[in-house]
Amino acid sequence: MAATLTKAMLEDVSIGCACVKLVEQTYDITDTTFDNADEIYTESGTLSIDQAEDSKTEIKIDQGDQTIATTYEKGEFTITGKVPSTAIPLFEYFYSSANITSPTLTAGITGSDGTTKYKTAKGFDISGQRKKVTMFVESESRNTALIFTNVELVPTFTWGDVKTTPIGITFNGTVLAATKDKAPSLIILKQGE
Repeated sequence: MAATLTKAMLEDVSIGCACVKLVEQTYDITDTTFDNADEIYTESGTLSIDQAEDSKTEIKIDQGDQTIATTYEKGEFTITGKVPSTAIPLFEYFYSSANITSPTLTAGITGSDGTTKYKTAKGFDISGQRKKVTMFVESESRNTALIFTNVELVPTFTWGDVKTTPIGITFNGTVLAATKDKAPSLIILKQGE
């Protein structure tokens, strides 16, 4: 039987990110699943996809401190990033509307320069929502894409150093095991005919 793992696998090293698309969580992936997906854009250097190493526990006997079995617990699989935006639709996606959704504005609130008018407003509950999504992540080369079928995202409002970093929403995601029998948690897509 011929080897299937050869040096040819190094021809497509997936680095960079061309896009991240989100749809409501589903295992039923089709050609059109991501056609009308929401897209998020992450601040440079903040998108991270990482599975922690498994933790190992050895079962030993007292006599001679001998290991007789080993158990492994899967490491947490996380996806994190920061979306540098204060767009109202972004906050609507990640946060619930407050009971009173907006101030009553007619002429608008005057800014510090005395002329700027803030006329559009929407109020949010800052506790955030847990979002269950299916996530499509395309490599910069557009030769490879990954689909994570069951991801739970939790938002956090971040600004950090207000002088040098933009306001945004940092999302912390956990890739969860499939809850549907024999469904994949991870799908690797390759460009092809």
